[in-house]
Amino acid sequence: MNDLSHVLDAFHEATHCEAAVWVQLGAADAAPAKDAATPNAPRPSRFPTPEEGEIELRRATGEMLIAPVSGPRRAWLVLGPYPDREVELQSFLGFLLPVVTQYLQ
Repeated sequence: MNDLSHVLDAFHEATHCEAAVWVQLGAADAAPAKDAATPNAPRPSRFPTPEEGEIELRRATGEMLIAPVSGPRRAWLVLGPYPDREVELQSFLGFLLPVVTQYLQ
């Protein structure tokens, strides 16, 4: 388990929100691979381009927010689903995205 996995596990323990970091290894058309994730973090059906910015996906299990992570390689932070519909995933993104960005630098 890497340090990023520990960060995501602590985030999940505190919030009960699923989270994952996906990275693109190899060619630009290669499928992203999971770098770190909480136990039940689902694979998104698509990953946004840097130009798109963050996107929301809705699934039967709940909402997911996917944001590109800036850095030397293509990566994405995926948040959700989250059981508490009162809290916006955007607030979690504002906290966790800088941490993940710094880690991936």
